[in-house]
Amino acid sequence: MIMPLLMNGVQAVSYQDYTGKLGGANYIIRIPSNWNGDLLVYCRGYAHLLSSVNLVTTLTLFSGLINSGYAFAESDYGVGGYCIKEGIIRTHQLTEYVIDNFHLTGKVYLIGISMGGNTVLELGAKYPDLYSGVLDIAGTKDVISRYNLHSNYAAIDDDAALRAAVLANGGKDPPFPTTSIGGFRNYCTNSVADVKDQCKGTPDEKQQFYERISPVFDAVDISIPTITVHGTADALVPYSQSVAYMNAIAVAGHSDMYRLYKVVGGEHCNAAVVTQIGPRFSQLVNWVENGVPAPASSP
Repeated sequence: MIMPLLMNGVQAVSYQDYTGKLGGANYIIRIPSNWNGDLLVYCRGYAHLLSSVNLVTTLTLFSGLINSGYAFAESDYGVGGYCIKEGIIRTHQLTEYVIDNFHLTGKVYLIGISMGGNTVLELGAKYPDLYSGVLDIAGTKDVISRYNLHSNYAAIDDDAALRAAVLANGGKDPPFPTTSIGGFRNYCTNSVADVKDQCKGTPDEKQQFYERISPVFDAVDISIPTITVHGTADALVPYSQSVAYMNAIAVAGHSDMYRLYKVVGGEHCNAAVVTQIGPRFSQLVNWVENGVPAPASSP
C-alpha cells in the first residue's frame, strides 16, 4: 500500500511498506518515493518479551530520514530477551533480502539503540563489505559489566538503598525509561535473567560467550566509520562503557574510524540523546560518502 508521509501536517512524499517473515522473524521495509538509493537498517533495543516489540513504532523516530530519501528496514529478530545472536543473524538476513529484491544503488547504514547499539557494532565489525557506516545510540559494549551491574541493582531490595546506589553511580531517580525505582529493579532482574539465558550461564561460567557478544572484546577491529552517542547520566548502560570501548579501539589502532559523543546529563536513550540521531547520522553520511571525518570526540 502506498501511503502519504506527513511532515508538519503536509504531505512530503509517499512510501511503500513491505512486511513479512524471514527466519521466523517479522520485518518491515519502507521505501520512500524519493528514495536516494541508500538503505538505513535499524536494530531495536532490549525487550524482555517479543510481544512488547512493535516494528511500526520506530518509523516515527526515523520519519525525518525516510522523508529525506532513505529506505528503512527493521527485523524484530523473532524472539525477546537479550538476543544479540538472533539480532545479528536476522538483521544480516534482512539486509541481504533487501539487496536481492530491491534496486539498491547506494550505501547501507546501521543504526542501533541500546541493545541494538550492541548489535550494530558487532555487525559493522563483522561485515564491513556490506555495511558502510554505523551509528550506535547508547549500546552495551561489555555484557559482563552489564550483567554484574544489573545483578547488583536487582539484589538491592530496599527502595531507598537502590535509589542511593543509582545516584552514587551518576544516574537519576527514577532511571529513564523506567518510571519508578521498583520498576528499575524489575528491569534489572529481567535483564540479568535474559543475558544469562543468551550466554547459557553466568560470566564466571561462560566468560567466552559473554565476550563474543561484547563489542569491547569482539568488535574493536573496525574498518568503517562508526559513531557512538551516549548520555553521561545513563543508569542502564553507563557512559563508562562507551569510554572503555573507545579506549579498546585506540589500543587496536582504529581510532581514525571511531567517534564518541557524550550528551551531558543525558539518560538512557531519552529525548536529549535520541535527538542527536539526525545530526550525527548526517555526519556519518558525510564521512562515508564525502570522506570528511566527523569532528573529533570530546569524552
